[in-house]
Amino acid sequence: MRGSVVMAAVLIAMLLMAAPGSAWSAELREPAIRGEAAPRPLLREDSHRPAEAPSAAAIDSVSAEDGAAAGVQLASKALAASRIAYGPRDARTVTPLVNLAHAKQRAGDTSAALIDYRMAIELAEKAGGPRDPRLYEAWNGAAYAHLAAGQFESAVEAYETALQLHRVNQGLYSEEQLGLLHALAIATRASGKAEDADEWQMRRLDVGQRQYALGTPEVAQLYVSVGRWYRSVGRANEAIGLHALAVEILEKSSKDDPRLIEPLIELALSGSERRRGVDEGPLPGSLQPAAALSRAEKLADARSDGAASDRARSLIRLGDVHMGLARKEAALRVYAKASALLASTGEKAPFEEPVFLKFQPPRPDPIPGKPGYVLAEFDIDDNGKVKDVKIIETQPSVLPPAVGARLSAALRAARLRPRIENGKTVASKGLRYRLPVRGGSA
Repeated sequence: MRGSVVMAAVLIAMLLMAAPGSAWSAELREPAIRGEAAPRPLLREDSHRPAEAPSAAAIDSVSAEDGAAAGVQLASKALAASRIAYGPRDARTVTPLVNLAHAKQRAGDTSAALIDYRMAIELAEKAGGPRDPRLYEAWNGAAYAHLAAGQFESAVEAYETALQLHRVNQGLYSEEQLGLLHALAIATRASGKAEDADEWQMRRLDVGQRQYALGTPEVAQLYVSVGRWYRSVGRANEAIGLHALAVEILEKSSKDDPRLIEPLIELALSGSERRRGVDEGPLPGSLQPAAALSRAEKLADARSDGAASDRARSLIRLGDVHMGLARKEAALRVYAKASALLASTGEKAPFEEPVFLKFQPPRPDPIPGKPGYVLAEFDIDDNGKVKDVKIIETQPSVLPPAVGARLSAALRAARLRPRIENGKTVASKGLRYRLPVRGGSA
């Protein structure tokens, strides 16, 4: 126990400083981001909502069932009802206005969302001054919209304003700040200030450790998330230390706790990123990627909690990690277990088309006028390695050639899960990926 406490203290101190060759017509999507995406602003219930106005819960429900455009329509109805009841410039319309902006952002209409956020900020400041509590939601939403649009410096400024407002109104340490600090780190890193971004993650770690008791599952989850960040910036040793601490915390509850699966997977991924000759010394046996993945698989096999489909998704995640680390036979073994679980529920395993496992698309500078794109075509072998990348279309045609060159390089460095047929991976030809290029100015 004493050694564990010392280890934690030392680490925290350090931180606080088809058939083979078949063609495929569909365009592939980017891989889902694990642990790095900024949290999306949530719609808030309006304490001044007129009886005839739809609630935030209703807008969320319609958006989920009928699509983001339907959510925008219902949010517009809520705002119209508030404006009829109180007047168009009344501060009681701020919350429905911000909710409408959130809904527009979900629908991809960033420009319209930013107009509404700015109007909400103006109304709140006029009514309650520069510290009005309603300003936090508007600034946080505006920051997210700027980030989604690739306007990174504006996103940083807006997130910093939202953080200041939150601390003024909610105190220096709160759970909600954890997501805000993470988003601020992402925006700061995207703006080119890597060291400042790491500092925001350190502040996130500090807030979390003050908010939660040390040694709790909540702290373990925070260690997993911040560890992912360190791995993403090439600091594998810090990531390994945090993931090992998360495992240690959860083991105190039970060595068979299924919550151990994710930190063990992260531990394996971080261990695989260590660079020989740069990161000193070998890892202890229990921290070796193979050992961590083996233990995660045993825990996944033994799970009895949750639905079969959830357990299958956990196995697919584990298989994807094996595949990304070039452990194809282990991946196929785990995928087969997931397929059997899904078959027991009548669901089909999602192995009929290739998917990205590792891929970091470039972020092209915006171009004047309307947005454009670059369309690439490529093949993959049965190990998921990319071959024969070709740029087949650019819009507009005057798009700088460097954009296509950067996309080609990113694709060659990517790794995919191939299609799986009869328990075997299958090569594919003619896969496509479309890289959007923003219009206007950043």
